[in-house]
Amino acid sequence: MLNYCKNNKYLILISLLWIILWASLNSFPSDFNFIEKTFSEQISLKNYIIEIINIIRFYLPIILSNFLIIILIIKNINFNEKISRFLLLVLVFFISQFLGLIFTNLENLNLERTFLLLLSFNGLGILYLANIYLNINHLKKIFYINILFLIFILILYLPIIYKDFFNSPFLLLYNTRTWNELYFDDPIIRVTGLSRVLALITIIFLVKLNNGISKKNLIPVFILLLLGTNIWGLQSRLVLLTIGVIIIINLFLFSKDKFFQNLFCCLFIIIFSILSFKFIQSGKLYYLEKVKPELVSKYNYDLKFKKNRIEEVISRINDNEVNEDEMIYITSGRNLIWKKIIKSYDYNKIFGYGPQADRYELLKQDFIDINDSGYMTNSSSAFFYSFICGGYFGLLIFILINLYILKLLYEYLKIRYFFYEEKFYTDTLFLIIIYLQIRSLFENSYSVFSLDFLIMVSAVTIFEKMIKLRQKNKI
Repeated sequence: MLNYCKNNKYLILISLLWIILWASLNSFPSDFNFIEKTFSEQISLKNYIIEIINIIRFYLPIILSNFLIIILIIKNINFNEKISRFLLLVLVFFISQFLGLIFTNLENLNLERTFLLLLSFNGLGILYLANIYLNINHLKKIFYINILFLIFILILYLPIIYKDFFNSPFLLLYNTRTWNELYFDDPIIRVTGLSRVLALITIIFLVKLNNGISKKNLIPVFILLLLGTNIWGLQSRLVLLTIGVIIIINLFLFSKDKFFQNLFCCLFIIIFSILSFKFIQSGKLYYLEKVKPELVSKYNYDLKFKKNRIEEVISRINDNEVNEDEMIYITSGRNLIWKKIIKSYDYNKIFGYGPQADRYELLKQDFIDINDSGYMTNSSSAFFYSFICGGYFGLLIFILINLYILKLLYEYLKIRYFFYEEKFYTDTLFLIIIYLQIRSLFENSYSVFSLDFLIMVSAVTIFEKMIKLRQKNKI
C-alpha cells in the first residue's frame, strides 16, 4: 500500500484535487461576517455542520488547492512536455473575462464576481498538471471520477424529483418545482440539469451497444431503458434533440458493422422508454386516488387531454403564424434573452463586462419573485456569454476553442482504426464532446465553471493527449 502511494503520488494528489473541485460545484463564497456569525451564534448542530461543510467546499479549492497547483506548476516551469493547446486557449479565454471586469469597474473586483473564474483556473491547473505528470492510463482516472459524480448526482436528486412529482398534479417530471427548494443548504438541481446528467451517462452505454448485443449481455439495454424513461419524463427539449443527434452520429460513424441491429435496438429503447413513463403516469393516478384524492380530477384530465412538451412545440410550429407568446414557449424564452443582450450591450467595450455579466450586468433583475426560476438572468448560450463577459476578444477565443475541438474530432476520425481496444473509450469521449458543443449553443455550458466545464475540459484534454500520442508514435 505504501509502495503504491509512493509510486503513484501524483495520481493520488491530482485525483484528490479533482474530487475537491467537483465537490465545490454549486458552492458560493461566504463572507467573513457570516463565518463569524456561524461560530458565535447558537444554531442547531445540523445547520452548524452544513455551514462548516459549505465553507470547506468553497475555500478548500480556492485557497489550498490553488496554492498546491501553483507550487507544482512553478516546480515544473521548464518541463519539456508541450503545453496543451486546448488548455492554453481556455486559459486565455477566462483571462479575457477577467480583463473585462477590470476595465468595466474595479469596484466589482470581488469574490462574488470572480469565484467561478478562480474555480475555472483551478480546474485548468489540475488538468495542466495531469497532462504533465500522468500517463494516458492514469489520466483516464479523471474520466472515471467524472462518471462516479454523475451517478452520485442521479442517486441524490432523482428521488427528490420523483417525490415532488408523485405528490403534485403535474403530468411530467419537467413540471416539478424543486429548484426553488434547498437540499443541505444548496439549491436542488433543475430538471433540465438533471436531464443533462442522464444524457451524459446515456452516451456511455450507447457506445457500449457498438460491441454487440446478446442474450447474455442485455445490461446496457436495460440501463438505457431506465435512462430513456427518465429523460422522456423530464422532457428537456434540448436534451431530447441533442441525444437524438448523438444517436444518429453514433449509428453512422461507429456502428457500421452493426448498423441495423443498433438502429432496431435504439428504436426499441425509445419506444419502450415512452411507454414506461406512461406506465409511471398511470401508477401515479392510482397513488393519488389513494393518498391525495383532491388532485385526481386535474391530473386525470391532463393525463387524457394535455399534450406533452414535444407535441406542444410541433403543434405551435405547424401554425401558419407563430406569434410572440408561441415563440417564447418554443425557445424557452431564449429569443427574449438574446434580444435583450443585443440591445443592452455597450459595443464600445472590447473586453466585455467580466464574469457573470449576464446575472450582474445585462440581465440583472431588481426584483426576484419566489416562483421565478431565475432563467432570465442566464444568457442561455455559451457564445452570448463569451461575448458579454469577454467582449470581442472573448468571443473570438471561444470560437477558436471550438474550431480547435472540431479539428481534434476530425483528426480522430482519420486515425480511429488504429485505436483498437481503446475505441470504446475514445468514441465515448468523441460523442460527449459533440454533445456538449451542441448544448453550448443554447446554454452557458462550459463557458463558465460548471458541471459542463468539468466534463468538457477534462474530456478534451484526455482526447487531445490520446490523439497526439497516437500521431507521435506514427500510428
